[in-house]
Amino acid sequence: MSDRSQFGYAEFAQNADEVYSRIVDGNAYGDCEDYAVLLGVMCLGAGLRSAIVLAPEHAATLVYVPGYERANRVLAVNGDRGWVWAEATGGNNPFGWMPEQCVGADLVAYELRDEGLPPLAHQDKPVVQLARSTGTGFALPVPPFFLVVALLWLISAVGRRGVSARP
Repeated sequence: MSDRSQFGYAEFAQNADEVYSRIVDGNAYGDCEDYAVLLGVMCLGAGLRSAIVLAPEHAATLVYVPGYERANRVLAVNGDRGWVWAEATGGNNPFGWMPEQCVGADLVAYELRDEGLPPLAHQDKPVVQLARSTGTGFALPVPPFFLVVALLWLISAVGRRGVSARP
């Protein structure tokens, strides 16, 4: 859903508290820029290099995966080849598929970077050091994010296998 159809403006920015209240109310939407930024930050959080790419009338995410052979186009950002298209708004666009209307178009890409939070200038209270728990509780050998990604991949792989077996 575009910003124009939601708010009457070509572009419309909201503060985090406004977005939060819309999510709580169950009526939060975004357009391609919103979803591209969200996907890019999620990839960055998973340890992947990602960038936001602007094409005429569209925005998407690029993910740096050199050697990925299933992409219909591999792009270079700042001379670094190996970036593939990740469409955040299209349910039918597989990872690595770049829309034909964007091939040959003037694209602008900005690589996202995890710059962390700036240090606090003034601290009113002393810093408290917390000891890490050494309990014998259950701990996952991998971050939960990767387990979710693996589960989604497995579901899609099984689903694809069932579709291809039909006459």
